Amino acid sequence: MEFILIPITALGASLLTFFCGFGLGTILLPVFLLFFSIQEAILLTASVHLLNNLFKGSLIGQFIRFPILLRFGIPSLMGAWLGSEILLGLGSGVAMLTYNIAGRELEIFPINLIMGILMLAFTLVEVIPKLENLQFEPRWMIAGGLVSGFFGGFSGHQGALRSAFLVRSGLSKEAFIATGTAIAIGVDIMRISNYISEPGWVLLQQQSSLILLAIGSAFLGSFIGKRLLKKTSLDTIQKLVALFMVFIALLTILGLLN
Repeated sequence: MEFILIPITALGASLLTFFCGFGLGTILLPVFLLFFSIQEAILLTASVHLLNNLFKGSLIGQFIRFPILLRFGIPSLMGAWLGSEILLGLGSGVAMLTYNIAGRELEIFPINLIMGILMLAFTLVEVIPKLENLQFEPRWMIAGGLVSGFFGGFSGHQGALRSAFLVRSGLSKEAFIATGTAIAIGVDIMRISNYISEPGWVLLQQQSSLILLAIGSAFLGSFIGKRLLKKTSLDTIQKLVALFMVFIALLTILGLLN
């Protein structure tokens, strides 16, 4: 089932980035959670996200603004390292609560609770207009790099915060996308290198076909979206995607997805 659902989601998520605020990783993570543990899902999502950004970066890399990249990107790398370290530490935690549903014993771990809350929070950021249009003055750029990098390293939710801190930096549309993509690549490399252990390498090798299928589908979604569709806002689709992510977040919090 994952070889059907994940590539379809990757294609749809890549296409949706042309219509609404949700990014590829934000939508892919809940789908990976249906088939893998939280840490495995984050690693696999990060791998697809990195490959997609490398592809995007190869197309628009000439527009990167290096002063902004360094000012925002270096703190982002530091934040990503810290976030990924905390994620790894939470993976070995003990259950906070154990309960039974229909004879099935379920456990809620700290990582379930925190990850579910973050998924809920970043979903709300994308659908509530006042939060969606959140912007920060350029003087907060270094702090913004740390914060967005931290959440990127911890859960992969980096795009919304990064955009909020960069949107008033005076970048052209092309430079905004290219510089943001370069920062995201750095964060992905940092967090993946920290996530990787012997089991992580084994997982990537075992799921290499799934990762390649997902990234191929994401490329196809970007190709279709860029050439055939206008940049607009599809409120109904955005709300349906948000409901799905809220549903997965609640399942994660309740320990139904591990």
